[in-house]
Amino acid sequence: MENPPIIIRIEQENDVIEIELSKVTVLIGANGSGKSRLLKRIRDEHQYLLQESASAYNNIIYFEAGRVVNISERVLNYDASMGAPLPDTKNLLSQYNQLGIQGLNQRLFLALQLIIIESEKIMQDRVAELYKERTPGYRTPPEKLRKFELDLPIEKLAKAFNDIFPEIQIEYDIRTKEIKCINGNSRYSPNELSDGEKQVLAIIADIEYWGNKKSIVIVDEPEIFLNPVLACSLWDIIEKRYSDNIYIYATHNVSFMMRQNIQRTYALSRKSRIIQEIKSLTDFPSEDLRLLIGNIPAILSSSKVLLTEGKITSIDVQFYKWLLNKSDLLILPMESCTSVQNGLKGEGIWKALTNDLDIAGIFDRDFKSDELLAKIRKDINCVILDYHEAESYLCHPSIIHRLATVRCQDNQIPSETKILQHIVSCIQNKKNKITRIRTIEKIKPIDSPEIESTNENSLDLNAIIERFNDSTKILLNNYEKQLEQLEQTVTNEYNQCLSAIDKQDIDLILKLFEGKELLTQIKQLAGCSTPELYIQQVFKHFKPEDFPTLFVPLKQQLLMKLNYEPS
Repeated sequence: MENPPIIIRIEQENDVIEIELSKVTVLIGANGSGKSRLLKRIRDEHQYLLQESASAYNNIIYFEAGRVVNISERVLNYDASMGAPLPDTKNLLSQYNQLGIQGLNQRLFLALQLIIIESEKIMQDRVAELYKERTPGYRTPPEKLRKFELDLPIEKLAKAFNDIFPEIQIEYDIRTKEIKCINGNSRYSPNELSDGEKQVLAIIADIEYWGNKKSIVIVDEPEIFLNPVLACSLWDIIEKRYSDNIYIYATHNVSFMMRQNIQRTYALSRKSRIIQEIKSLTDFPSEDLRLLIGNIPAILSSSKVLLTEGKITSIDVQFYKWLLNKSDLLILPMESCTSVQNGLKGEGIWKALTNDLDIAGIFDRDFKSDELLAKIRKDINCVILDYHEAESYLCHPSIIHRLATVRCQDNQIPSETKILQHIVSCIQNKKNKITRIRTIEKIKPIDSPEIESTNENSLDLNAIIERFNDSTKILLNNYEKQLEQLEQTVTNEYNQCLSAIDKQDIDLILKLFEGKELLTQIKQLAGCSTPELYIQQVFKHFKPEDFPTLFVPLKQQLLMKLNYEPS
């Protein structure tokens, strides 16, 4: 049975308001609005919270704002020779339990010790059982077998970290008792990780210990040292893996607030100190919304916003950050083409912003008709991709070939010609699908003509039938015209697909065919196992200027739309 929500009561202007903490609750507001102060109050009243939850939750874990993490590669100091006893965990547990409401860095070392000791104990038990198995008639009890089949705690930590950073492996050396990070051929201490990577490892290690103990997790600045996509991904994974916990966040990041898992959001006003529940950003007072947006890290020193299609977890944010390389630019994914249009027209949550911000939009070409694209260009400040979508640009043979020279052995590097031939072979059987979708986008449905109603009360039956006949003739005539148009459109679209394939016209191919799907077909040519790894490697090893013909025109268009000075 699901535990009841926790209610906390806050005095506010001679009144007391109630804040209901759902499974995932966000406090959102600009800098100086009192988010951190409220979180600390919740933390300091943890005994009250635990009582209020009717003992459903056992403890509180607090992640402070501005946290800095240091990670030692060696966390166990004891004789590593065979048979040496492991340290007693009683004192460690006592210390760790007292640090739940303190800073993350203060308890990280203890968390890693507990994880490793538990892992070592399981490994020692396994070895002991192997020796016992030599005794005639002895069989390991089923409950021990089940325990041995589970991942070690240190392995679970490594796997969770690798889910966030696929390129980095975490390894524990049982002989030296050291934790090492492995990235390609590099092997290094975890303290050499970036600030963001150390944050992720520390948070996962901390929650790995408390994860199954039904905790109230309080997080100030969940996005610290992390880009918005990574922050959302990290906490999405944690919330899913440890779903019995309650999570309370304080942030000024709109993207984090708009995650699917969020059940309840409270806005804190910097000016009036008012706390109010909001269902969407349209409920947020316009002045506070402007302060809020102004404090999103990407536009702290500027007022420029690029609206894209796609979700926060899609490639768009990463792609345009890499392409434009502007630290003062906020890139916001709006999910749909319509939402981008509304944002650019100053509707909805953007109404209070359009007078002060340089806002532009970028639209995928997708299967949109030329008529629709022309209308979009006419009405709003935007750029439309020459290719199907952002992923399409990364499928260009020149990029695949260059990345292969980095990741593959010399005898496995495909030429651009071979890559193009592979792309053509991948799309051979897609032309009918593309023809169908592009035709549907171009052909508008026919509305039935209205039946004339003038003086209808004075008509006899024959006159009524005649009016219906006239309307039907109009409808049939419209259908005949559309049928001619349909045949011509299907023919044109099919021939265009055929031409792209026959002529191996890469620009036309990348315009017509879906980039996401094509990416799954070409990733291995560059020595990558997943599309995500392929994208990550492109952004890591190259700059847009390395492919000037491909990226510079698009970059210049976008910078001009955002009113950047020409470089």
